[in-house]
Amino acid sequence: MVSVRRGWLTAGIVIVLLAIYVFVLKPYYFDAGLSEEEKQETSQALETIINRAKDEAEESHDKSAGQEEEPKVEATDPIETEPVPNTVGEETEPNTDSSTVPSDATNPETAGELNEQQSAQKRIEDRYTLTMTEVQKQAESLLNDLIEEAKFEYQNLTVEEKDDLLVTGKLASKYMARANELEAMIDEAVESLLADMKAELSANGFSTESVESLQHTYEAAKKARREELLSKALNYQP
Repeated sequence: MVSVRRGWLTAGIVIVLLAIYVFVLKPYYFDAGLSEEEKQETSQALETIINRAKDEAEESHDKSAGQEEEPKVEATDPIETEPVPNTVGEETEPNTDSSTVPSDATNPETAGELNEQQSAQKRIEDRYTLTMTEVQKQAESLLNDLIEEAKFEYQNLTVEEKDDLLVTGKLASKYMARANELEAMIDEAVESLLADMKAELSANGFSTESVESLQHTYEAAKKARREELLSKALNYQP
C-alpha cells in the first residue's frame, strides 16, 4: 500500500514538473528568437555588404585581365657605343662582359613585377578588411537596436511586472535568444566573406595568412562586444 502511494506521488511530481516546463518555463525562457521579418531584414543588410565586396572583386579581376592583354613593348638590343677616349689619350674598349652587368639591367621587368604583385595582394586584403569593418559596424548597429528595444519594453512594464521574476526572466530570455540568432547570422556572413577572400588570394598565388589574421580579429571583436553587452545589461538602471 505504501509503495503504491509512493508510485502515485512520484507520478504526480513528474506531471507537475512537466506542467511547469510546458506552461511556465518553456513559454517564458525559450523564446523563438528573431521574427521572420527581422531575419529577412538582417539577411538583406548583410547580403548587400557581401555582394558589394564580390562586385568589387570582379571589377578588380576584369581590370587586371585587361592590363595583361595590353601588348608589351619588346626590349630593343643594347646600342653599341663608340670607344671613349681617356684622359691619357688612349681609347677605352666598350664593356661587353655580361657578368658585370647588374641583373636588374638584364631583366628590368623583375622588380616592377614584384612590386605589382605585392600591390595587388595588398589591394585584395584592404578590400576585404574594409568589407569586414562594414559587417562589424552593421552587427553593432543591429545589436544596439535590440538593446534599445529591450530597454523600451522593460520601461513599459508595470511596477508589479518588474518585480516578477517570471516576467523579467521572459524578457531577458527573449532578447538573449534574438541576440544569439543575430550573432549566428553575422558569423555565417563573415565565414562566407573570409572564404571568398581566401579563394581570391589563392587564385592569384598569394599567401592566405591575412585571412587567419582577420578571423582572429573578428573573434576578438565579437568577444569584446559580448562583454560590453553583458556589462550594459548588468549595470542597466531604468
